[in-house]
Amino acid sequence: MSALKKNVVFGSFRFLELWIQDTRPVCDCFISNRISGRKLIFINCSTLSSLGITDFEHMKVISHEVQKLLKIREPLWSRSISLRHRDPMGLFLERKAPTGFKADSLTLQEFLKDLIA
Repeated sequence: MSALKKNVVFGSFRFLELWIQDTRPVCDCFISNRISGRKLIFINCSTLSSLGITDFEHMKVISHEVQKLLKIREPLWSRSISLRHRDPMGLFLERKAPTGFKADSLTLQEFLKDLIA
């Protein structure tokens, strides 16, 4: 896992503040809602509205930037329901989101091995 991605997963509020420093209202919103690097995987247009960000253009930009930062893709609307709801990296970051020994000790290689099995 790259250093940047590791910082995002285990990131602090300070990291997020630096990442979104150009948009002060968004930064304040993330900090007041305690969105850390671990929770960043769950940020999308659906969750942003419940956090108080209601401008749709801002929502699209923030969602896109989060996906770009984490190097994940949103699934196509036309994907088959028989497929997983996220790409493997997104699933891995979801599994790493909670705190605790089990989540902290999980590696990408172990996760991919379990995913295929």
